[in-house]
Amino acid sequence: MRYALDKENNKIEVSFSGELAKCGICDSNVKGRKGEQRIKHWYHHEKKTIDCDDWYEPISEWHLKWQNIFPKKNREVPITNNKVSHRADILLNNGLVIEIQNSPIKFSEIKKRELFYGKKNLIWILNGNNLAKNSILTKTYLHLSKS
Repeated sequence: MRYALDKENNKIEVSFSGELAKCGICDSNVKGRKGEQRIKHWYHHEKKTIDCDDWYEPISEWHLKWQNIFPKKNREVPITNNKVSHRADILLNNGLVIEIQNSPIKFSEIKKRELFYGKKNLIWILNGNNLAKNSILTKTYLHLSKS
């Protein structure tokens, strides 16, 4: 995850490896990683999983560029629905959620997210640069088509 909360509940990014903060969803301790191979991020060092949000995916430079278009307060915002919490890539002030998707995603996963956020409240930004030529929408993955 890109953001965690400091002792005053301010949304912060990792400043150095080993930095400690709290997860904005589960309130668990998280630890910062900042290196040269991966983008700086927080992880749940006391749990067996890297993240409490099962929709978590490692963030890419492409993803960061899209997120950085929006104010910090709108990035990686926890949303709770029926006692289940997920981080929206972007949550606008009017309640609209923007999901930024760099990697292939299963159609079943798209449906889950649409149910969680609401179809009318969700916009997808897909990275089409890595998709195969003339690919189509299949039951397994979402792809864009040239035709």
